[in-house]
Amino acid sequence: MRAKLLVLAMSFAPIGATHAETGYELWLRYRLVVNAERLREYRQSLGAVAVEGKAAVE
Repeated sequence: MRAKLLVLAMSFAPIGATHAETGYELWLRYRLVVNAERLREYRQSLGAVAVEGKAAVE
């Protein structure tokens, strides 16, 4: 019985050490594009950003 309680207690131990990912700092982890050809393709395909609607959040 004591061993079962120990295993149960240890299974909950990592919960306090983890945190939920919100995505707030996701842009900080983007990798730089080092392939010059691929970077050129990306830049050509992203010529403009269009925002539709009048509300700040839809």
